[in-house]
Amino acid sequence: MTETMMQLLKIRLGIASNARDVYLIHLLEATIQMLSDEKGIDTETPNELITAFIVDYSAWRYESKGEQGGMPRHLQYALHNLMIHNQKVVVPVV
Repeated sequence: MTETMMQLLKIRLGIASNARDVYLIHLLEATIQMLSDEKGIDTETPNELITAFIVDYSAWRYESKGEQGGMPRHLQYALHNLMIHNQKVVVPVV
């Protein structure tokens, strides 16, 4: 799954070389972990909306390094919808 996201991210950013792969992989993995750990979104289930958000959010982080502004409204809206519709199912231990 990460390989596909990497290809999509590089296309989105217009990057053809492998020179920035380590950094881009780090952005993708950090985004996946943030969605899973902080937002409670199930990133293990294949879902094109989650994949698209991960790619878009990672691209925004790459393009906005060092900027003071917050997350763009379209990403906030998408994240809000993902949090509502794709929560992890936690099975209580009895």
